[in-house]
Amino acid sequence: MKRKGAYVPGTITYKCIPTAVAGRQKGAAMKIAVVTGASSGMGREAVIQLADRFSGLEEIWVIARRKERLEALKGQVPVSLKVLCLDLAREADGEKLEQELKQQKPDVKILVNAAGYGRGGAGRGRGHGPGQL
Repeated sequence: MKRKGAYVPGTITYKCIPTAVAGRQKGAAMKIAVVTGASSGMGREAVIQLADRFSGLEEIWVIARRKERLEALKGQVPVSLKVLCLDLAREADGEKLEQELKQQKPDVKILVNAAGYGRGGAGRGRGHGPGQL
């Protein structure tokens, strides 16, 4: 099912024009979004929605463990993607991201932290009885 306003490679009907790239002053920081957990689920959908709705973003940094899924996103959005194959549960990978941010010095406009996993079943202490939230 094609979603309204979605980018379709090879077409010219997309309405989002990346004017921020052409209009950026020399020395100004690149306006980016950072999305963790971008290879699937909410993270992947966040990448698609950000690219579709926020024309001021010059690049989206997509972070996840599965590089092939991140690479597959490149053909699905009209914004440049910086693929970072990292597992942020590992301290060394968190440090790699920190170094990349320090080196590039982007203007991070949006952070979507969708990395992680969930378990099925009732959560501890989250009943729905009287006096419980």
